[in-house]
Amino acid sequence: MSKAAASRKGKKAKKEKANESGSAGLWWGGMVCGIVLVLAPGSAILVGALLLPVVGLALFTGRNGGRAVQASLLFGLAGCVHPLHVLWGGEVSPAAAIALLRQPMVLATGWIALLAGWLVSELAAAGLRVQADIVAASQRRRMMARIAEIEDEWGPLPAAAPLPPL
Repeated sequence: MSKAAASRKGKKAKKEKANESGSAGLWWGGMVCGIVLVLAPGSAILVGALLLPVVGLALFTGRNGGRAVQASLLFGLAGCVHPLHVLWGGEVSPAAAIALLRQPMVLATGWIALLAGWLVSELAAAGLRVQADIVAASQRRRMMARIAEIEDEWGPLPAAAPLPPL
C-alpha cells in the first residue's frame, strides 16, 4: 500500500471516529433532555421556550455559525436564570411554566439576551477583522518605508523581468 493510500485510510478512520463521538454526544444530550423532561417538565418547558431561537439560529447558520450559537446559548442561559428562579420559588408545574411564559417581559428578556449573545459574537468577529486589517496596513507602511530607505541608499530597484513561459 502506498503512503498516500495509507494517509487517506488514516484520515478516513479519524473522520469516522469523529462522527462516532459526535453522535455519542448527541445521544447523551438527548438522554439528558429526556430525563429533564420527565423529572422537571415545567422547567423543561420554560427553558425550551426561552431557548427556542437558538435552535433556529443553529439551523439557519449551519456549521459555520458555531460561535454565534454558543454565544447566544450562553447569554440565553443567563437570561433563563430569573424565570427559573421564579418558577422554582413557587409551584413547579407545566401550568406554572406556561403562565410564566405568557408574561411578555419573560419572553422578551430571554430572547433579547439571545440577541445580545448573537450581536456580541458578530461584533467580536468584525472587530477582529478590523484589527487584522489595521495590523496588515501597519506592516505594509513599514515595508514601504524600508523599501524607500533602501532605494535612497542603493538607488531605484531594477524593474522585474517577466517570467519565462512554461
